[in-house]
Amino acid sequence: LSTYEPPVAPVLVSAIFGANGVTMKIKFDSETDYAETSADSVLASSGSTGGWDCSLLFAFDGASACACSWASSSIVTATFPTNGVDTTALITPGGSVTLVGSTIKAPCDDSEVSGCNSYAYSNADTVTSEANAEPDSPVITWNVPQVIGNCDNLTLDATGSYGGGGRDWGSIEYSVTASSNIGGNLDTDTTVA
Repeated sequence: LSTYEPPVAPVLVSAIFGANGVTMKIKFDSETDYAETSADSVLASSGSTGGWDCSLLFAFDGASACACSWASSSIVTATFPTNGVDTTALITPGGSVTLVGSTIKAPCDDSEVSGCNSYAYSNADTVTSEANAEPDSPVITWNVPQVIGNCDNLTLDATGSYGGGGRDWGSIEYSVTASSNIGGNLDTDTTVA
């Protein structure tokens, strides 16, 4: 390119789930302007706590429930919610990730500000998300009461578990065994619902 030609707009090239399945790295083929010229300036705030709503920049299943942040000028990290969301509504490997149009341009040098307006926006490219080649083993997190009364129901909550590598759980199985020998009575009435 001559010095008078605007740079080529970045192209969306991949979306790969993190090894723990809680994140997805969305990559461009070159540096971006961090969406500084888009209509929504919150996209450029890479340091904001918790990130921004992924649906401002990308379209994929569950994008509005995910938080995005800039890992670099060419990589966005999408973080999936770990509880309180129907995970069947979230993207899985093989799902489509589409860049929202008119949001990303090539970076502009401060000395070229007058020519930055002529930079083209990236197309609304679509890529297929991929599972991580080396996913972590699942981590099971139980939330259980330490003490319950004789007539109380025992509630076991494993919704904080993660590490499926972006895939649905193949199966979920657990067993509960109760034993109590207070006063010589053994109570083993355990109904799992």
